Amino acid sequence: MSIGKRKRGRPRKNPTGAPEPGKPVQLGPDGTPVAKKRGRPAGTKNRSKDVIRAEKKAKLEKRAVRKTKRKPTPAKRKTKR
Repeated sequence: MSIGKRKRGRPRKNPTGAPEPGKPVQLGPDGTPVAKKRGRPAGTKNRSKDVIRAEKKAKLEKRAVRKTKRKPTPAKRKTKR
């Protein structure tokens, strides 16, 4: 793979294999570099139905509170011609 013109889309991995400058490498307790975890974070999926219902209810209540806080727009006056 040659390093050439920058293309659009997903960025390529660094072909040299060296870490990017400016990004610190995380080290484990023994001083060896820790591999980056990939994929979805734990706890973002497989929630129980009760939790999903409670979150939806809280979201709807939050929206309702925001709607009631809005000031009503004043009615426009009709001008005589």
